[in-house]
Amino acid sequence: MGASHRKHVDNDSNLEIYSIIWLIPSCYNSEDVYKIQQRLRISINYLKIFEDNIQCEEYIRSVNSEDRLILIVNDQFARQLVPRIEQLRQVHSIYIHYLDKNINQQWFEQFSKIKSLSDKLDILVTRIQSDHKIDDTFPLIIYNSNEFNSHFIFSQLLCDCLIHMNSNNKNEFISLCKNKYKDNENELNIIDEFEQNYSVNQALLWYTRKSFIYRILNKALRIQNIDLLFMLRFFIQDIYYQIEQYKCLHPIRVYRSHLMSYDELQLFQNSIGQFISINAFLSTRLDYGLELFYLYESNDFERVLFAIDADPRLNDVKFSRNIKFHSYFQENDEIIFLLGTIFQLENIYLNDDGIWIIRLKLCSQNNSQLKSIFHILTNEYDYHQKTNLFSFGQLLLKQMHSDDAEKYYLRLLNEFSDQSENIIQCYNTLGNLTKNKGDYELSIQWFKKAIQINTIENQNLIENYNIIGDLYIKIDDPKRAIEYYNRTLILLIKIFSEDHPELVVCLNNIAIAYKNEKKYHKALEYHEKALTILEKHPLIHQSDIAILHNYIGIIQRHLGYFNLALEHYQYALEICKYSFSSSYIDIAKTLKNMGIVYEDKNELEQSLLCLKKAATIYQDILSPIHPDMIEIEEKIQYILVQLK
Repeated sequence: MGASHRKHVDNDSNLEIYSIIWLIPSCYNSEDVYKIQQRLRISINYLKIFEDNIQCEEYIRSVNSEDRLILIVNDQFARQLVPRIEQLRQVHSIYIHYLDKNINQQWFEQFSKIKSLSDKLDILVTRIQSDHKIDDTFPLIIYNSNEFNSHFIFSQLLCDCLIHMNSNNKNEFISLCKNKYKDNENELNIIDEFEQNYSVNQALLWYTRKSFIYRILNKALRIQNIDLLFMLRFFIQDIYYQIEQYKCLHPIRVYRSHLMSYDELQLFQNSIGQFISINAFLSTRLDYGLELFYLYESNDFERVLFAIDADPRLNDVKFSRNIKFHSYFQENDEIIFLLGTIFQLENIYLNDDGIWIIRLKLCSQNNSQLKSIFHILTNEYDYHQKTNLFSFGQLLLKQMHSDDAEKYYLRLLNEFSDQSENIIQCYNTLGNLTKNKGDYELSIQWFKKAIQINTIENQNLIENYNIIGDLYIKIDDPKRAIEYYNRTLILLIKIFSEDHPELVVCLNNIAIAYKNEKKYHKALEYHEKALTILEKHPLIHQSDIAILHNYIGIIQRHLGYFNLALEHYQYALEICKYSFSSSYIDIAKTLKNMGIVYEDKNELEQSLLCLKKAATIYQDILSPIHPDMIEIEEKIQYILVQLK
């Protein structure tokens, strides 16, 4: 029941939970097909037609398991398709249209999801409209106090961020809906009504109407569709403020009916005493009998009734009082709980009517078992604080949702069209995201865009120049890397001085780029410049001095100056032995480098001695299959063969 797959809006996506899939032979009359489509869209907007069995199955399997598919298929296609897809969670129900009057109905009865067979399409459509009920399931996440619960943390933060971040207007959402429902005249009329008449104080009315916006919001929350939730934050916040305005003041017990799969029920039975986060606005009733009335019989699902005890006097909990007169239908008592509300699962039992009763108790973040998790939320993520648009992006980045974050920051570029400082931050974030994905060419383009609008010579500009240089090294373009490293160097000298330690990394980067170009004398020049600076600060930068001697030793070896290379390696080794900031791995690398030079000099005994010392250190630090461990063992074996 958790939302494990985060999705985005695309051109062919269904904004609602339900879809109709119609697999029909090409011989069907096109005019009849069109008329049937129009009738079906009165109940379910999204409809896809297939004429190929294989393509249809591939599509069904590609659909998110949180979606619900209603399949209409003729009897010939059904014999091939139904046994292959009937067990899939996303397949909700199947309706068979047969042409053969001698159809073997007994064969179809073995599949529980087949709801009806008929030789008339009109009858099937009527049955679908009768059977179809809006699925009011809600995304649940169970918090286990013995585990880390990263998904629980993310869901709480997502709900909090949507409520507290800056609001938006409804124009983009309306535009999207008009496109998605363009073939549904009935729904387009409702969308037009929403566009013309919606106001902040009508949020609960539109939510309880259960029209397009209700269905879209529930699916977006269910699968955590970041793009869509970002568009819908105006509506989420308006509901929040209305719940705040009409908040309940006295303890109550409310009810919510639900059809639940056996596996889901089993999950609840194994979670008694645990906490449940409901990542939707939970609609409940005060009338026990009325809620039971809506709990219809089902062969495929267990009938469940949630009995919820809620005390508004608890700290930081929010749910409405009876909103009957603010609801669209104004017929029944209704209580709505805020997005992200947490309950404790107290008990589960089967009553005499065969209905599972699940007892829940509303909890606050001050619950002793929840304090640790909310301590993390408050201290690391500014939980319950008014957040800006970047807070949402940072949340996605911290929770390692890089694909979501990338799409989100692309969206922010439109929000900040005239705010250069914010645009620079977006470009830098997109540059880092694409760099981490290994798309170095695109990353370079993002950082260059940031540079183009950055008019201030500051640390951010220095970092961007340096990163671009690093990226050119990664794509094997040392000449362009040197260009950007030199830009970095010029700014560093302006801000600091010509002999400041801040220049050292940049000087070494330039040297490495020249080494990649095989311009060893230029590489040596820049390494020596860096060494000269660091030698003025020997106590602070001992380990860096050792690394530089190693770099210079490598260059001297490439130039054929083996004795000079060994001198620098020896300097590095002495510094590493007496420097607390140096590591054993630095010593091992230096010994390995010395072994390679001795091999170049054909002093194989000395080479073997250095390599074995390095291998001894590696054995204590690295696994036997580490590439460095394998490499040095191969070198030792090679030298041993040469000595025979």
